[in-house]
Amino acid sequence: MQARLQRFLTLGAIAILVLLIVAFVWSEEALQSPSRAWEALSNAIITLVGEYPDRPRTLLGQVVQLLLLLFGTFAFGALIGKFSSYFVTQALAQTLAMKSFSNHIIICN
Repeated sequence: MQARLQRFLTLGAIAILVLLIVAFVWSEEALQSPSRAWEALSNAIITLVGEYPDRPRTLLGQVVQLLLLLFGTFAFGALIGKFSSYFVTQALAQTLAMKSFSNHIIICN
């Protein structure tokens, strides 16, 4: 049940993100020329990932900047996820460890 909810929320977030990017690209200004569409898309990604005041002037520089922004965000997320999974695993191992008892009566409720 929880896996379905998580999958649904993930797909919903991706769908909203795609719709926002499409809205930026297909805005009235972006339909005027391909360079305006590229500018709208790059502005959307930079706004979602992080604000950079200096933008490269060439198309190759802008593509490299966007790839570095996205890669940095995913790499940072993977690193934080790895650390958090380690700590969660350690916490679960401590709470699940039970001592073996003999000659005891367990009363529940």
